[in-house]
Amino acid sequence: MYHILQNEKTFNFLDPFIEKNELLIDSIVPYSNGKHIMMACKINKEPVEVIKGDLVECFLVVKNEHSAKGGLKLQFLGMRLVCDNGMTVPEELGSISFRHSKTLESKMSELQGFLDIEKKNFLYRN
Repeated sequence: MYHILQNEKTFNFLDPFIEKNELLIDSIVPYSNGKHIMMACKINKEPVEVIKGDLVECFLVVKNEHSAKGGLKLQFLGMRLVCDNGMTVPEELGSISFRHSKTLESKMSELQGFLDIEKKNFLYRN
């Protein structure tokens, strides 16, 4: 059964990471007349240097779609500077998504585990 997870509950699970200064909120953007919301957080760590001069920063993007077609999605993105004008290109490093249902709130612990694992994977890449 379709059951919306409200934005406040959607983003509350990030509070421990934000309070410990492990995640820095970069932006919160509503779109589609408020039916969707996206929050981007930068992982508070020096960029990973893949090869000399090729720096990649990691972001966590949380999307909550308030429609029957969407749901809740977490993505880890590596952001790579590709141009002197500041343009970056995202590369998905990992993602997990759930449909809106009455059980989604109880699955938030799975999201916490995903966040822990993906953050550690990024932190230990260099």
